Amino acid sequence: TKESCFWSAAIFTLAAFTYDADKEKGLAMMNEAYDSNLTYAPEIIDLYGGALLEEGKISESSAVYQKLSDDFPIPAGVDADKASPQVQAAQAIALYGLGKALQKQDQISEAKAIFEKLKTYYPWSPKLLEADYGIAEGLVQQNQLDEAATLLVQIVRAQTATAQLRASSMLLLGGIQEKKGDLASAIDQYIKIADFYEGVPKTASEGLWLGAQLLEKQAASLPETAAKKGEPTRAGQLAKAVQAYKDLVAKYATSPHAAEAAERLKALAPAK
Repeated sequence: TKESCFWSAAIFTLAAFTYDADKEKGLAMMNEAYDSNLTYAPEIIDLYGGALLEEGKISESSAVYQKLSDDFPIPAGVDADKASPQVQAAQAIALYGLGKALQKQDQISEAKAIFEKLKTYYPWSPKLLEADYGIAEGLVQQNQLDEAATLLVQIVRAQTATAQLRASSMLLLGGIQEKKGDLASAIDQYIKIADFYEGVPKTASEGLWLGAQLLEKQAASLPETAAKKGEPTRAGQLAKAVQAYKDLVAKYATSPHAAEAAERLKALAPAK
């Protein structure tokens, strides 16, 4: 009925605000409100499907995104990029969600194919940059590091990318540089996330933790005094690690790494 549709949509709107502050409670509200017999706006399904994915409920998320595709089908005889704007928007979101679900199941090549389809038919979609990020994740897993880095740099520079997407891209870039053995660049990439995207706490704190860990690793192989002016030293890198740990504890007390950072500060106290 119209009443049940309005009620469900209203609950989803409230759940969206709740989810930002309390993901468990927000998802519980969405689970209660969702009715597979109803047709929802693509934006609602995007929120719900993404929340399910983040919680590791991959099959449920896939079903939700597939239903979105089925609810807004491309008319027979009409090209995908010639359908109505609402249908194209729904199909773009559905493709992105289905691709992410496949990626979560380590079906990298299948996910990449879906993301490429999204880029081909709906290049205007806000999901395009997220699809590029998904493709980059797949490339990293396939050890195609340079190709992945090229995509990630484009995302970081894109004016339309969200703060979260840029921060995530920087984190993945740091991981690529670490894999390639370029610890200095990886450290710089990790630490700068908190400078640029303090409002993305989970990713910023992860960057500080990884950066500080690499600084400690790097310090172990460095001399006490620099052979040449400007070269890093053991004490200098440890001091940077201490500062990163301090920033993590002070700014991101709820981070999973906060307690670990506090322990590292105690361990490093004599070396300051």
